[in-house]
Amino acid sequence: ELLDGFMERGIMPRLQGLVAEGCRGPLWSVVPPMTATAWTSFVTGKGPGKHGIYDWTEPMGNSYVYEPVDSRKVKSETILEMASNQGLRVATVNLPLTYPCRELNGVAVSGMLTPDKDSPGFTYPVSFREKIEELSPDYIIDTHLSDSFEDILPFCERLETMLNERGKVIRHLLDDEPWDLFVTVWVEMDRMQHCIWQFIDPEHPYYDKKGAELYEERILDVYRLLDKRIGEMVDRRGENCDVIFISDHGFG
Repeated sequence: ELLDGFMERGIMPRLQGLVAEGCRGPLWSVVPPMTATAWTSFVTGKGPGKHGIYDWTEPMGNSYVYEPVDSRKVKSETILEMASNQGLRVATVNLPLTYPCRELNGVAVSGMLTPDKDSPGFTYPVSFREKIEELSPDYIIDTHLSDSFEDILPFCERLETMLNERGKVIRHLLDDEPWDLFVTVWVEMDRMQHCIWQFIDPEHPYYDKKGAELYEERILDVYRLLDKRIGEMVDRRGENCDVIFISDHGFG
């Protein structure tokens, strides 16, 4: 619903062009509709009963103490590994629950739940960590959510930094070689809709008209920048390449 409005208003023209070229429809998320669970289902083609990921954390032994999950808890082979095993070249950037990065025939940069850029397993191969530092010294894996009026504008700045810095890495990879499979997750829409949806949607039950007057255009600039990043990827896709956009869950 938000994206339809943004496309009609000319805020996301590249996405609008792709919708016009192809087809689309609503997706059911998984049960439970959790980010870690859903992206793991995407990359394995299985539900949580088979891939083993139900949430961001799981209990340690027979206790009520919880620890974060990571890629070592994923019990299934992923499409990235399947493609690699067939000799195809694969790249993945910012896909949740890929830390520590598993070995594949290509390049991986992990996403959510990666402790920091200096953590072993942030990239595969390990040497690609140095390339990220060269391309994007200000690369940000994620940012804390906005929880106050005073933080809305800095929050938008952080999101734009994420889009700009990750964009540098993605453009480098796409320009570097013709990949057989390229997967990236732009997490910024998720972060915005968790925190500041009420300023950009008059149908929101807590719509804040005063806040919208102050912040709407600044927030929409982040969507415009995301649309630009989408266009840069599509422009580099090569011939006979299918482009697929999916969401791990909706907002409501």
